[in-house]
Amino acid sequence: MNIRTAKKIVTQNGGDKMKTYKIIRFKFKEDSEVIKIGLTLEEAQKHCNSEETHGENWFDGYTEE
Repeated sequence: MNIRTAKKIVTQNGGDKMKTYKIIRFKFKEDSEVIKIGLTLEEAQKHCNSEETHGENWFDGYTEE
């Protein structure tokens, strides 16, 4: 079982709800799209701080699910 599965089980069973985050790819003059879901805050921040998650006319950001 991975951490995302465990989070879903805890939430479904009435346990403490953990905040999860999604990664959104924002593009200039195009629709944005969700590219990852179910991340911890630390995972989302790490992803968005990577040099590979932005470029000319696009970048990845995160928000709480």
